Amino acid sequence: MLKSAVIGLGVGEQHARYYDSHEGCKLSALCDLDLEKAKALASGYEDPLVTDNWKDICDNKDIDIVSLASFDHHHAQQLLYAIKQQKHIFVEKPLCITREELSDIYSAWRDSSNLHIVSNLPLRTAPLFRWLKREIESGAFGEIYAIDGEYLYGRVDKITKGWRKDIDDYSVIEGGGIHMLDLMLYITGQYPNKVSSLGNKIVTKDSEFRYDDYAASIFQFESGMIARLTSNFGCVHPHQHILKIFGTKATFILDDMGGRLQKHRDPLNYDDYQKIPDKSKEKPKAQPISLSPKPDSKAELIDDLVKAILSEDNKGLTLHEFRLMNVCLTAVEALKSGQTEEIILIDE
Repeated sequence: MLKSAVIGLGVGEQHARYYDSHEGCKLSALCDLDLEKAKALASGYEDPLVTDNWKDICDNKDIDIVSLASFDHHHAQQLLYAIKQQKHIFVEKPLCITREELSDIYSAWRDSSNLHIVSNLPLRTAPLFRWLKREIESGAFGEIYAIDGEYLYGRVDKITKGWRKDIDDYSVIEGGGIHMLDLMLYITGQYPNKVSSLGNKIVTKDSEFRYDDYAASIFQFESGMIARLTSNFGCVHPHQHILKIFGTKATFILDDMGGRLQKHRDPLNYDDYQKIPDKSKEKPKAQPISLSPKPDSKAELIDDLVKAILSEDNKGLTLHEFRLMNVCLTAVEALKSGQTEEIILIDE
């Protein structure tokens, strides 16, 4: 049994429930700045250690896995300390905030003895997106030439009134768009080599939020594929993930109408199309895809972390986390510079 601990009991409460139900894990400790909150949550489990000091968790030699569900700007410090204490880590996105933090964490991990780090980006566990990945790998889409991801946050109060407005260099790309970026890289199995970004701050211009609330990024790939990502925190819309995949053999669209797959162009062969008496009945229709675009649990990626730990030699999962964060940070840097930035792929 891998002994686990959770730091931060907002979304971290879901981590705790998942560890407690996991046949390969034991929930051994809980930490929150609000000690009474931690004690109240602990009462529902089998006598876990309770503390308001996150270092108590990392210093505990019996703990194998540390979940970091703290504020974004605390992740880097806690990651570095947990790596030093030889802990496997499950961390809420983003992995870190700055280029310097990423470099420090990567160096510490590279020098560690086979530790594993997984960022909680749960869209890749949703049945729909796992199906899409399999279909693309099978060749059903042909060659993917374009993919679009729109992250519609729809919760503007969280950036104008919550803690996000108070931290330096908050980025909507890192804070939300990274979900769709991870999904696009996961589905296609490709990493980009260039990115350009633009942003604006129109929705929140009269608020205390200091940064762009909308960002649009275009990624270029060696294969010629182009990916477009929008990180839209100020939209008048419920929380939504929109995905469009364009291949030479098929197109997939997910939006408010659900997921659907199109394998025909319109019109069909022009001469044959002209011979159809009632063309409205013969237009090619999209195939509805009813698989869920939502993960069964927001902590389901804990399964992947446990499998990686038990395999003892699978560093590919952690390497992806560093590559993804590098791509994300380069998109943020392109937003600041106004230039197309080259993406240097992080290698083991």
